[in-house]
Amino acid sequence: MGTARNISCSIFFVNSNAQFVYVNEAACCILGYSREQLLTMTVHDIDPNFPAETWHSQWQELKYQESSSFESIYRT
Repeated sequence: MGTARNISCSIFFVNSNAQFVYVNEAACCILGYSREQLLTMTVHDIDPNFPAETWHSQWQELKYQESSSFESIYRT
């Protein structure tokens, strides 16, 4: 994870419950939350366009692809 700290794009690692388990410094700066705050939140807390009802199918797809990259609007 050392290289993820120095990337200027936000990086989030999430678990099967959509909870953040790792966020890089760029994610903290862009969203205006501390790392500790973000690690208590879920994808649904910061992304108003990502309803909790769709998480299960998104997670299944993510497991198959092993990673995902997308643009979104975030709630800060």
